[in-house]
Amino acid sequence: MKHKHPKEKTHNTKTKRDARAEAKSNFIWWGLLMLLLIFSDITMGFLEAKPEVFVVSVAVTVFWGVVGIHFINDFFKCCIKPENAVEKMVDSTMEARLEKIKKRKKGKDIYEIVDQYRRQYFSKMIVVLIICTFLIMGALIVKMNEYSNVNIPYYWGIIVAIAIVIISVAVTYKVEFAFTSSKDLRDEIQKHGYDETRVNADIMLAAYHDLFKGFMAIGLNYYMVILQECCRVGNIKDIILIENYVETTKYDKTDIIKYFIGIQESKGKVNYFRCGDKIAADLIAREFIMLGLEVKDVENSQIYNSK
Repeated sequence: MKHKHPKEKTHNTKTKRDARAEAKSNFIWWGLLMLLLIFSDITMGFLEAKPEVFVVSVAVTVFWGVVGIHFINDFFKCCIKPENAVEKMVDSTMEARLEKIKKRKKGKDIYEIVDQYRRQYFSKMIVVLIICTFLIMGALIVKMNEYSNVNIPYYWGIIVAIAIVIISVAVTYKVEFAFTSSKDLRDEIQKHGYDETRVNADIMLAAYHDLFKGFMAIGLNYYMVILQECCRVGNIKDIILIENYVETTKYDKTDIIKYFIGIQESKGKVNYFRCGDKIAADLIAREFIMLGLEVKDVENSQIYNSK
């Protein structure tokens, strides 16, 4: 992704007070929702509701309970923990990420590492699809059975949900579930005329960083980017500038912030890769600085108003 007319980076972020208020509001609304769901489960148990209805109700409660871990964590950090403890937590998070990026990847070569990542991505997507499909089907059957002339057995919901999952995987595999394979990586290396042995030896000892739907490995001589739809292998010597690029989209009153790393090469190519988060972007920039490359911080703000 290329940005147009970037301006020098500005500090357009939420204040601590805004973050604290948002965390508190999310926690309260989540707490009220959980109380309502738990009360509903208890009521159904006393009223001896149909098994399928009770199972779906408990499943929804568990789902929102798991989602609530994020809200509890934010509330704890922003509203309960002392500020100095929060700063220590940030430092600890950075240290943990530093350990993670330096950890040796499992696999005999870079091709095996890519295929393992591909299988893990596929597994995660399947799990998300299955959970969402079963919850939707359960809720739909419960709603339809409210009508006196409708009585759909819960096992039909399971059968239909399984069929939907199979059809969804078959139809969307090439778009949402497919991921760059070792063959794509081998083709990319051969296209540039790189020595596979040298690239493999360098990248196997590289630092691995999170990207949005992929990862980046930075070695001493080469870098490798593996994304859902494509891959990129380049020579460090060809890089002339790195951009730590922040894109802020203001939608109504909410700031949507995305972090990118732009790699500009001597041949005139500029590639932008979306990072997993700010920490990932900063660590990637830090890695390139350690290799003696110039890193420029830029920000491009886009404003959209919702109606």
